[in-house]
Amino acid sequence: APSWVDRADFVAPDAPWLVVVFTSATCRSCRNAAEGALALADEAVAVQEVEVQEAHELHERYGIDAVPTVVIVDAAGEVRASFVGP
Repeated sequence: APSWVDRADFVAPDAPWLVVVFTSATCRSCRNAAEGALALADEAVAVQEVEVQEAHELHERYGIDAVPTVVIVDAAGEVRASFVGP
């Protein structure tokens, strides 16, 4: 998982927190990870699913080679936690 992301690459770049779920449409456990992350969304937490076929360039830019990968990012773009797998 990356240690830093450019917040401008994702939704709500001004939100205090960002949860990104890197997924693939062919991955069953990805759906569960994405749904679980969506439960975190509120005024302070933006959540975005990044599916590999729709946003291959973001998967490549951030070195995502396994899905699901979940990253929790602060306002400065620093990845504070990451989780790979179901």
